[in-house]
Amino acid sequence: MADSSDVDTGLVEVIPSLYISSLKPASSVDILYQNRITHVLAVGLNMQSPFPNLCKYKIVSLEDSAEANLLECLPSAIEYISQAISKDGRVLVHCVAGISRSASIIVAYLMKAQKLEYEQALEILHQQHPRAEPNSGFEEQLRLFAELNYVVDLEETRYRRFLMTRMAQQRDKLGYIPQLVLGCDPLKDAPIAGVPSITGGVQPIPRTGIRILQLRCKKCRRILVSKDNIMEHNPGAGETSFAYNKRGQGLGPNAQAKSKCNLFFIEPMEWIHGLDDGSVEGKIQCPKCESKLGSYNWSGSQCSCGEWITPSFALQKSKVDEVTGPCP
Repeated sequence: MADSSDVDTGLVEVIPSLYISSLKPASSVDILYQNRITHVLAVGLNMQSPFPNLCKYKIVSLEDSAEANLLECLPSAIEYISQAISKDGRVLVHCVAGISRSASIIVAYLMKAQKLEYEQALEILHQQHPRAEPNSGFEEQLRLFAELNYVVDLEETRYRRFLMTRMAQQRDKLGYIPQLVLGCDPLKDAPIAGVPSITGGVQPIPRTGIRILQLRCKKCRRILVSKDNIMEHNPGAGETSFAYNKRGQGLGPNAQAKSKCNLFFIEPMEWIHGLDDGSVEGKIQCPKCESKLGSYNWSGSQCSCGEWITPSFALQKSKVDEVTGPCP
């Protein structure tokens, strides 16, 4: 990754009225004035607004790290650029080096504005600014951004899966999770559908008349999760995945075919006790009758089919019932 000293000192116009640069030219009042910049989007840590009388500023706090959550920054950043350009403004997007963070924001804007895939948007940027290079984590998130139809919404299952993986990475790297995002308890009352709760849970938007798959505690019949909270996974290699524990025992040719998943893997839910106390692993109990339903492990665990799931929030199929009921 290049540092700021390797980047041209001028602004680069990517498309009409949209520019990219490193920190150095963005810190020059003469360069901003000469290019008639009206709006600045500064992306990084501890960014400043040096010329508030000349330009309008928006600061996006984002680390240039593959683990950083670029997706959560995109809606407001894209809206800022769109509004400025629609009012005949000239927008400069900059970070420190003008390579990864600012490039990622501009690629995301082009993707949404022109309904492009990641490679197409990056190619447009490369034509004017060949050194643009979103880091590997940002690239992955931008590809997901296209899959999400350019909308970042906690109601979207794929985005919540991304957040789950990110929380597990944070837990492994930092030893804690800065912000838990939990699936909402299906029995919890929420005044406004689709609004995150205090702990980050999201109440599903009601779908009147629709009946969906639910999992209930086998003992007390308490609803635990709905279909959207269940994580599907591809079956693993069966008993051969556990061969290192067999101490030479024969597995037989049909071992894989006989292996079945005996667990449901779910999202971390609001009703799971202990998720906010820093524990790596623990048991999952029914919030009503306190029967043990399964266990969780932020570092992951192996399903009976052999597939490794990270993070793992597993309910034993023998402890829950699959039912079809009205959408809560």
